[in-house]
Amino acid sequence: MKLRFIKHSSAIVALLTVFLWSCRDWEPGDDEVNGSVTFDFQSAINSSGRLATDEEVSSTIVTIASVDGNIIYESEWIDIVQFGEEFVSEPISLEAGDYQLTKFILLNKDGDAIYASPIESSEFAYLVENPLFIDFTVNNNETTKVIPEVLSTKESSPASFGYATFSFTPVETFNFLVGVFAYDTNTLNFELTEAPLTITSAEDTLYVTTLSASTNNLRVNDGFDTYTLTIKKPGFSKYQMTFNNEELKAYFEASPEGPLEIVLKESTLEDGLVSLYDFKVGFDAGIITGATFTEDRNGNAGSSLNFNGRDHQVEVPQTLDFSNNQMTVSAWVTPKDFYSGPCQQNYIIGNVESNNPGVGNWFLAYGDNVNDGHQCRNFSPDKTSFWYRISFDDGSAGGVADPAFIALDQAYLAVGTYDGSVARLYVNGVLVGSQENNKTLSATPSPYIIGKGLDHPNLPYNLNGNIDEIRLYNRALTADEVLELYEL
Repeated sequence: MKLRFIKHSSAIVALLTVFLWSCRDWEPGDDEVNGSVTFDFQSAINSSGRLATDEEVSSTIVTIASVDGNIIYESEWIDIVQFGEEFVSEPISLEAGDYQLTKFILLNKDGDAIYASPIESSEFAYLVENPLFIDFTVNNNETTKVIPEVLSTKESSPASFGYATFSFTPVETFNFLVGVFAYDTNTLNFELTEAPLTITSAEDTLYVTTLSASTNNLRVNDGFDTYTLTIKKPGFSKYQMTFNNEELKAYFEASPEGPLEIVLKESTLEDGLVSLYDFKVGFDAGIITGATFTEDRNGNAGSSLNFNGRDHQVEVPQTLDFSNNQMTVSAWVTPKDFYSGPCQQNYIIGNVESNNPGVGNWFLAYGDNVNDGHQCRNFSPDKTSFWYRISFDDGSAGGVADPAFIALDQAYLAVGTYDGSVARLYVNGVLVGSQENNKTLSATPSPYIIGKGLDHPNLPYNLNGNIDEIRLYNRALTADEVLELYEL
């Protein structure tokens, strides 16, 4: 055992030990705190079992992460309390769950590092039984005590412990309370519910967690002017609200504002939905010809279909009935190249009678001929835009084109709607064009073709790109619903 400590005259003994205390967190609002953790390091390598140092340990720097890598506390400065010959950190609150201690440094009263726990694979990791990262669990209404091993930092570099530096600036933080409510059809009342929460400030992501179905006590960095809270829970509309620093601090039990109460609204994006083609591996809602599965816009493997611009397509049954004279078609598409044949259209999805592009059809596409006077022989890829077309029972047609041009290798959500009077086209959640028609929709009984237009050798209008998802509705989505669809 002595050989392990030749380089360092002192080290705190290192079996990872977890104790459960009955004491609770000391902060206001402790009724809502799930649990806490404290750090103890009273043992030493000498025979007396006491800390072998003449310097007074004043505080500790810790970093704690969830098991999936989300940083909960980063370089948190915690005071040390001495009970006789035992040194214990003040407790810090944590939700019940599994965590990792990824940084542990002891400081003297001057803020200098005098002890540190080495990280696994660092030069000094072999000197302790359990180098960082150390796993521990926090339970409801209990304080977990973790005892890491530390080595003296005297005449040693931070790199030997696996750290970039031993110098730290205290990070000021504050707590706030938050609970999320959703309507429960069983109790016919609003009830607390679990919900995923992301807290951001400008471009910085500050905190990502899943809130429990209770009042949650959260701690965030105090160094930002604004905090944006975003919740995306399946089946509900997205919640997003920005608070300034003082507003968010007010949502603490000790203040009149009390906990922040968020009420989620049920999403209506399932209402009137007649077809959802998500193009994941195993897709069986239609006949795939040639198209292959690939990554979607978010990098998920096997969640998109790639069309080669020559002979790939998907055929699906007709599902819209136009009984209420309304419709919506939406598609996530990433163009890879632009079709250069006559009329230069790239069909995403449409209901088009074979060899007849003008009667009883609707489609969502992109191309350049809506921007060059419909000169089918002039290929202008730099003038390609989205186009939504519908047909009416009097033999006429309506159409809306985006005045802006699209780029290759960029994902777009294109949405076309008709509410019985006005056709609208949205791109990435924004209305880009509309046309008043006040007519009755009509369509041929043909199946829907995805990734290809006419069944004509000279006008196939093949799409070269990826399609992640297509939705069809028997109603017109509102502008808010289109934005919600874009933000899913």
